[in-house]
Amino acid sequence: MQPNLTEGNIGSLVRHIAIPASIGFFFNTMFNVVDAYYGGKLGTDALAAMSASFPVFFLIIAISSGVSTAARALVGNSLGQKDENLAKKYYLTSIFIGIGISILLTALGLLTGKALFQSMGLTGQALTYALDYTNVIFYGTIFFVLASILNSYLTAIGDSKTFRNLLIFGCLLNVILDPWFMFGGFGLEPHGLKGIAFSTIFIQFLQCVVIIVKLRKAHILRGFRKFVLNLKIVKEIVLQAIPSSFNMMTVAIGSFIITYFVSKYGKDAVAAYGTAIRIEQIALLPTIGLNIAALSLVGQNNGAKNYARIREIIKVCLQYGAIVSVFGLFFLIFFGKTFMEIFSKDPNVIKIGVEYLYVASFVFMSYVVLFVASSALQGIKKPNRGLSISVMRQIVAPLVIFYFLASKLELPLIWLWISVLVI
Repeated sequence: MQPNLTEGNIGSLVRHIAIPASIGFFFNTMFNVVDAYYGGKLGTDALAAMSASFPVFFLIIAISSGVSTAARALVGNSLGQKDENLAKKYYLTSIFIGIGISILLTALGLLTGKALFQSMGLTGQALTYALDYTNVIFYGTIFFVLASILNSYLTAIGDSKTFRNLLIFGCLLNVILDPWFMFGGFGLEPHGLKGIAFSTIFIQFLQCVVIIVKLRKAHILRGFRKFVLNLKIVKEIVLQAIPSSFNMMTVAIGSFIITYFVSKYGKDAVAAYGTAIRIEQIALLPTIGLNIAALSLVGQNNGAKNYARIREIIKVCLQYGAIVSVFGLFFLIFFGKTFMEIFSKDPNVIKIGVEYLYVASFVFMSYVVLFVASSALQGIKKPNRGLSISVMRQIVAPLVIFYFLASKLELPLIWLWISVLVI
């Protein structure tokens, strides 16, 4: 018998899902923060390389998250309809799709990585660092993709605690593995920036193993080896996943665009931006928890045709979102500089990063509305409704405005940050 999200107090259910998810993603973000901290010990070139690698890394996350989100929505709807057999078909199909996507992403990444970084203005040691880091990541793409997709079933039934625990464990293990793999010791040769990537891949592998063990106990993976793909179900997942993936990919593309224009202000600016957005992610974590809660709850209630309850779910999520937005604003304003100083001792990098964080703090409520609305649309199986807004916000408007401000008017960098707020 699967947990029923179509009954019970909505506020309690939102908290039950969102709080563990937010805690888990906090440690996931701290995982990235630890990477940035140790990467910064190799100098500004390494920090700039990791910053430039963010759009590439995020592209992998976007695609895997799209399939995972599609699976979560379709599995949730099926469970809401009390059709557990159909839910299993959606889930197992999504795993096969994820494996295929992983192979494709690895090949594309290895073939195009160098040209992509050169187009972002990286040269010399910064380019070498970027390739060292991302080539390892590309080889381990399958573990990123599968960890996300395997977890989709758990979140569809309202279990966000398992992945939370894995993310906490991964973060703590990363604190040990990063310096060990980077600098060597205990019989291990030093690997420099590659060491950070090796640590990341190893931890993703462990997460996959643990989730599979838990899923085997739930019998959801039973019959996987003999499972035959149904083209109708594959089509449903793909059509559900493409808008979701593209929504996230617009973030990666948007990050690539802003990194390209920021690079015109020098590698200090690139390093500052890449570090600052990691800090911004910490403040955004509660909104990500609301995003997961909204999708899990809306999915099952849409399957049960409980539309009045869906409206109430959205309302409650937005109310919680307004509260966390205020905390996020104060966090960035009062602690942004402190966090920037942890990752860099370069006063110019710190100054640029703090300026970005001050402006970013006022964008929070818009993120809440976008995340909750996007999740609700995904849950009712209409994920393409928000695509036009994402494309305009992340790609079209930045290309036009950043080009005008940076290339034509040659205004100071602060104007690019302000334009992010305006957009």
